Amino acid sequence: MHDQRNHLAQTQTQAPPADGGWLSFNDPCYLRGLLIGAGVALVLGNPAVQKAVVRGAMKLWAGLQYSIEEVKEQIEDVKAEMAVAKQGEQE
Repeated sequence: MHDQRNHLAQTQTQAPPADGGWLSFNDPCYLRGLLIGAGVALVLGNPAVQKAVVRGAMKLWAGLQYSIEEVKEQIEDVKAEMAVAKQGEQE
């Protein structure tokens, strides 16, 4: 019973106030959302930042595609080696 009261007291002290309203600067989630919103506004409103983000995304995409092609080639090489090894065993 004592543990339940202790847990209830901890829960009540940790709960955010219900009357925080729209401007709850003490809430970490509010501050995180504010920063994310400011970042999105910066990206959407600044053409230079937009170009840099798009350019970076294109470089990342091209690098990813190159990596995928390299892995495909390595898989094909391994398949060819296995086929040669299998033919050598059959002869």
